[in-house]
Amino acid sequence: MKKKIVKRKIIESKSKEVNKPKEKNKIHKLVNDHRAKFMLVGLLILLVILSVALGFNEDQDTTVISKLSNNSNELLSSNKQYMVGTPELIKITSDNLTSLKVNYSFLFADTIADYGFEVSSVGDYIVVYPSLIISYNYKEDKVNNLFFVSSIVQ
Repeated sequence: MKKKIVKRKIIESKSKEVNKPKEKNKIHKLVNDHRAKFMLVGLLILLVILSVALGFNEDQDTTVISKLSNNSNELLSSNKQYMVGTPELIKITSDNLTSLKVNYSFLFADTIADYGFEVSSVGDYIVVYPSLIISYNYKEDKVNNLFFVSSIVQ
């Protein structure tokens, strides 16, 4: 008697067991994704706070320059041709007041009041063009004083 040899081919094998390590990895991945998102949001908030605290606000600079350009001050209007290019904009604060009084002493001298100008103070802006320096009170939209700059070439 011959034994029958049965050949079976396994086409597909499916396990009914749940692969728990894979689920655990998925859970860890989800937790790590949430942590990463939380950390990213925290970092973005920190950057915004720092930029505001340090005064990096280009919109404010643009607004100041735009408001100054549209100011109806007669002296400013008659000298708009000297307001060319992008000016350097310096906000006068209690922190930089001492150094500005050294570098721009003419803006803070009490004697300029004799000529109808106002002395620059904390909160004002110094707007420096290549041939014109303006002290501007943004809140009151008022030009405190204006000085021409001339370069001496030797």
